[in-house]
Amino acid sequence: MSIWAREARLRDDSADVDLLRAWLAPRSVRSITPWPGVPRCVRVELDDGPHVLTWSGDLASAALEGAIRGLMGPLVPALPVVDRDPLGAWTLCRLVAGQSLLDVLRTGDAARAGRRLGEVLTRVHAMRYPQPGLLGQHLGLEHAVESLRDAWQAALARAIFEGHAGRRLGVRRVAGLWRLVEREGGRLDDLGDHRLCHGFLEPAAVWTGAAGEVLSLPSWELAWVGPPLFDLGRLMRCADDLPAFVTGVEEGYGAPLPLDWRRTAAIVDLVHLVTVLDDPEERPGLHAKAIAKIEQVVG
Repeated sequence: MSIWAREARLRDDSADVDLLRAWLAPRSVRSITPWPGVPRCVRVELDDGPHVLTWSGDLASAALEGAIRGLMGPLVPALPVVDRDPLGAWTLCRLVAGQSLLDVLRTGDAARAGRRLGEVLTRVHAMRYPQPGLLGQHLGLEHAVESLRDAWQAALARAIFEGHAGRRLGVRRVAGLWRLVEREGGRLDDLGDHRLCHGFLEPAAVWTGAAGEVLSLPSWELAWVGPPLFDLGRLMRCADDLPAFVTGVEEGYGAPLPLDWRRTAAIVDLVHLVTVLDDPEERPGLHAKAIAKIEQVVG
């Protein structure tokens, strides 16, 4: 499986709610509601307060999540785990007081939130590997990629020319996008070290406290090894009108970033956006946002 093909699997959020209720029954469930913008994640109200339930879909993904949590320990904040189902696919965590990063960026101190998140990402990206690829359950490099540029371009081509993305983009947008891929793809040859990357840094899924501190990152199911700009590109989608947040991330991030890092990050992030459009399910709102962002990057 390619690095980015896994995201399509993540969009399969068809957890069996009846099974969830049966597993949670001894805890007196008051409500189960989807977490907006975060696949495979629901908020669960129990008698003893709010919780969040995530499910990984298979044991390998659950094992990877557990291994990374164990490695990061106190270095990267996480919600306290209350229970896991016997097969390891579902994890129940206590939801401490806070709000999503997306809400903070709408109404709070974006600069402070950016600095705090930059500090956390520095610790995430501290683990170095010799080359990019997918991680095994024990955090070894299990499926190495010889050329990240070739893998990135191949993933784009599959989604556009063999999958659903080309149909949704249309001929004109595909032509413009592919010209950019051929013109700018060389940026991927000069992205520096390969580090542990989170793979799904969606602001809606980053949980923060009152002082902007990061309380939890999303599920690590899409973690891989590659250039940190892939994480930053995804994170920066929401930052077009938030220069204070961008500056905060730069100040908090403990490693130097290239002068044009935002442009490079936006270009490498195209593979995530096109993967969203390759979803066989029709999700008009999500797809419209992805197309608009692609148009903005392509220009």
